[in-house]
Amino acid sequence: MMETAIIKHQLRFDGVKILLADDALKNLQVLAGVFNDTGAKISFAMNGKQAVDQSIAFMPDLILLDVSMPVLDGIAACEAIKSNPLTRDIPIIFLTAKTETDDVVSGLMQGAADYITKPFQSAELLARVRTHLELSKARKSLLVANKQMAELVAIRDRLLSIIAHDLRSPIGNLNQLLDLISIPEDGSPDAELLSLCRSSASEAFGLLENLLNWAKGQYKESKVNKSVINVYQLISNVVRNQNSAIKRKNQRVVLSEDLGHTVCCDACMMDIVLRNLLSNAIKFTPIGGEICISTQKTNDVLEIHVSDSGVGISEELISKIFLSHTQHSTLGTANEKGSGLGLMICKEFVEKNCGTIHVKSVPDEGATFIVRMPAV
Repeated sequence: MMETAIIKHQLRFDGVKILLADDALKNLQVLAGVFNDTGAKISFAMNGKQAVDQSIAFMPDLILLDVSMPVLDGIAACEAIKSNPLTRDIPIIFLTAKTETDDVVSGLMQGAADYITKPFQSAELLARVRTHLELSKARKSLLVANKQMAELVAIRDRLLSIIAHDLRSPIGNLNQLLDLISIPEDGSPDAELLSLCRSSASEAFGLLENLLNWAKGQYKESKVNKSVINVYQLISNVVRNQNSAIKRKNQRVVLSEDLGHTVCCDACMMDIVLRNLLSNAIKFTPIGGEICISTQKTNDVLEIHVSDSGVGISEELISKIFLSHTQHSTLGTANEKGSGLGLMICKEFVEKNCGTIHVKSVPDEGATFIVRMPAV
């Protein structure tokens, strides 16, 4: 008794959920007494079917399962628990009489973690429970680490793929065009070649900028520095920075009179979002077309609408353009290229600021991207 008390003092299971399954009430009382004062949360089952049902309803961290039980024996209950994706990772320790040891082998084959024979020593039972809880915790941590590693590898591979294929082309074109430029005798450069150079340089710069913004946003340590932002000033700055692209396509950007609202967000992230949305609108609106930016405020939510009069988006593409595991890039109305990262970045940055983004579109009639943000 003294040894068990010492073990209980040393082994704490605060908040740990343990399911005890045995058809004998006296055995359940003994088991409950073992975990008394350890901080564990206990649930009970008196047959195999109850144990299976409780494994889903209670979602224990560990199950102590008697082998001989009515309705459904412990071996069958173990098989049912291990075949359910929701409960298959719960460690199971069989409680068995010495004469039932051979039966437990099939249970171990089904995925049970261990067994202990009756009558058992309380100290041994507590020690084994601790061991399997620690193993389970380590297994879960390893799975999380493996998933994170796989995500990092996927990020690296995607970056390398984009750099190898998408970035090489515009920079290579720029170098070739620069080699072809000749200076006429009057000293004026070839206007058409300079225009092509400028387009390739702009394309390369935009791709690099989106790559860096996207890669930065993939890491959890990227912080969101929120402050109260004036929407009109933010949008005005974005339009001003895109003025050259707007002029090249002789487009008109109309700002509605209701932009004087404020939102609480990361100014840098929101600038990137609006810059990408406006860049997309310019890209897919024909020469001489119109782009409208407006807002709508409802209660504590502010909607920012970026609408274009361009080619629109099909329903099939709408369902894919924000997905992080795929890339979709379509040539603009003047054959502008993109990386397919812009809208993915928009979604990630908007969600980091507790907002949402979606699009409404009719093919050949234009598209409207709607960003919903908490208003101030």
